[in-house]
Amino acid sequence: MNLKKILLFLLICILCINIYQFVLIGRANSNEINSLNKIGVSFFIKVLDVNDKNKTAKVEILVNIPRYPYNKSNVGVHVIGSGSAYILCNNTGKVTETEWYYNGKSKEVIWFLQGHGETFPFDTYELPFILRDVEGIDPNNFTLCINDRKFFASFGGKKQYTLLDLWHHDLNRIPVDTIVEENKIIVNIHRKFNVRLIDFILFLIPIIGCYYLLGLTLILDPQNQIRERLTIYLSLFVFSITFSLNIQPFLPYRTLFSFPEFLLSNLIISITIFGISTLIGNKKNYNTLLYKLDQVFGRKNVWIKLKELYGFYNKYDFMASILSLILFMFIYYVTIFKRMNIISAILLSYIIIPSYMYSHFFMITSEQRARNIKFYIFLSILFVLPLIIHLIYYFNLA
Repeated sequence: MNLKKILLFLLICILCINIYQFVLIGRANSNEINSLNKIGVSFFIKVLDVNDKNKTAKVEILVNIPRYPYNKSNVGVHVIGSGSAYILCNNTGKVTETEWYYNGKSKEVIWFLQGHGETFPFDTYELPFILRDVEGIDPNNFTLCINDRKFFASFGGKKQYTLLDLWHHDLNRIPVDTIVEENKIIVNIHRKFNVRLIDFILFLIPIIGCYYLLGLTLILDPQNQIRERLTIYLSLFVFSITFSLNIQPFLPYRTLFSFPEFLLSNLIISITIFGISTLIGNKKNYNTLLYKLDQVFGRKNVWIKLKELYGFYNKYDFMASILSLILFMFIYYVTIFKRMNIISAILLSYIIIPSYMYSHFFMITSEQRARNIKFYIFLSILFVLPLIIHLIYYFNLA
């Protein structure tokens, strides 16, 4: 009885192994058939011009079909993406008894850049290309696929050397990403590091300097040095408007403020708030509103503690700094927050926002700095919030 059970068990095992082998053979044959029915298409993209003012690029698309199953004089290929092109490929000869080689080149076509100019000078763009169809190919019998190993993009044309100086490349090979399942290829267009560095120095460093100059004006006593304060505020106000008008020809296409424009607009708002607080702090005969503010914010114990922490000459300077900072962050998050990238968040967290508060670090003694170092560490953590919010936002998008 036991022998019969053992033999039956062995028989079932052998039967299962045979069935499994047939399944593997069937899959192999299916893969072989599918591989035989695949028609690979190779692309070569030549970028002739990049115009970030209207978010367009001029491109030429070269197409190779190394193994087309029919003998024709020419074959049409449709490529779509952020533009559309029809490439007529000519028959250049026989590869095997049943396959022919075709290649062709499109005319100069316009392709739209996908990206946000609001992030200038850290803006990046993409050029997507999707293989839509090849004429004469029945999708029920053949499968189209891009040959990502034989694909590359480069700069060319009359403006080749200008493009090579401005945009990132590796020996005139533009970085590309491929999504084989969608027959999609993405050409990545972004500025070279030295170009971004020059733009950062020209367009952002002056604005950042103005923010710190604005914060440092609180060192001046509003009672005795009001003329100096107001002179600086008026100069910063004029500079902000003039600088904003002068940089317009250099900014890329955008639907909202660019990062430099956003900083300049908020600088004007902060200058206005600081100017009003200076006039109020200098006023000796307070009206009813100022008297009520004194009742709320003028308690000795509260004010003495704030003065120990920051060294402000009066409570209105402190209120101006806090109000400017709140308006700055509010306007940022309701306007261009979703268009910005991580670099802009780092600039806000570690450079722009500290200008409102850390400029006053020079107004207190070394003993006060040492005594309140924990509070400044807390502020440093608080300033990192824009960066943390950006990371959470992009992580959720991913």
